[in-house]
Amino acid sequence: MKKNTSSFIQKVTLLAGSVMLLGTFFSACQTEEPQAQKVNVEQIIITDVDGESTETSVEQGDFIGLSATVLPENATDKTIVWESSDETIATVSEEGVVTAVEPEEDEEETAAEKTVTITATAQDGSEVYGEIEVKVLPKTTHVESITIASQYDNSILKDEDTALTITVLPENAAVKTYKIKSSDESVLKITETDGVYSAVGVAQGTAKILVVADDRYQNTHKSAEYEIEVLGQKVDIESVALSAANTVIEEGNVVFTGSTSALSLTKTPANATLSRTNGTVWSITEGGDLATLDENGNITFGNKAGSVTVKVVATDRSDNKKEATLTYEVRKPVTAVAITT
Repeated sequence: MKKNTSSFIQKVTLLAGSVMLLGTFFSACQTEEPQAQKVNVEQIIITDVDGESTETSVEQGDFIGLSATVLPENATDKTIVWESSDETIATVSEEGVVTAVEPEEDEEETAAEKTVTITATAQDGSEVYGEIEVKVLPKTTHVESITIASQYDNSILKDEDTALTITVLPENAAVKTYKIKSSDESVLKITETDGVYSAVGVAQGTAKILVVADDRYQNTHKSAEYEIEVLGQKVDIESVALSAANTVIEEGNVVFTGSTSALSLTKTPANATLSRTNGTVWSITEGGDLATLDENGNITFGNKAGSVTVKVVATDRSDNKKEATLTYEVRKPVTAVAITT
């Protein structure tokens, strides 16, 4: 019995030792993780605010922001250090902002153009760097504002064009050129003829005209935008009719001498689109010595009684013409009434 007990204890001891060794093995397997392989920087591309990557420029006393793209994307350490080749010409901050040094009051120094190289160097030990040449230019007069005006304000029809007027101020700005585009060319497109820009309606909707000055100051470009609504297709006119306001007696269009009346045009169909230039032309065909008529159909009567006939000719975008007339009876007002018995 003693022998059996001793043999059992030895087996248990051996088994416990094996379990401990196995546990140690698995524990070692779990804690030993493979180290991630280091990925070195291979390329650094420097660009300015306008996307230029070879060279850029900045005015004396002005600044421009640079950005560095470190490749590949999965580089282990993408830290970079910025450096200027000549800090007496331009300095660069830790964020890549280049500031051109403003020279002392010396005409030759002020008028001179200088060049400096800005470098961004990787800090992962690869010694990879990127660089961009920065020209430091003399001070000049910059653009302060840009405005956009449209010949037909802010709405046009499909296939219709409106001339644009771009005003860049001040007049003596050194660089007055600009770039112009539409925010949505499927709705509105920009055309140019002999230096004059126009916006053309392509499809019904709303789009913006965007203008950006080529001149840059303090890292920004002056800009402007103008919204234009493109309406539907043109609608031809079928007929027109006239009605008069401020009449003494509506039937017969009776008015008094010395009075005024406004004529209203009714189109059929109501959404007919008239010509931009000569949509309505008003005239007096009878009694021209009794009244005057303006271009909007407002008539003023003189001091003589009689008959006055007004005609309007309406022209649509297809150059179809329809006309209508209206005749006034002009009477002198009663100023006194005599009663006899």
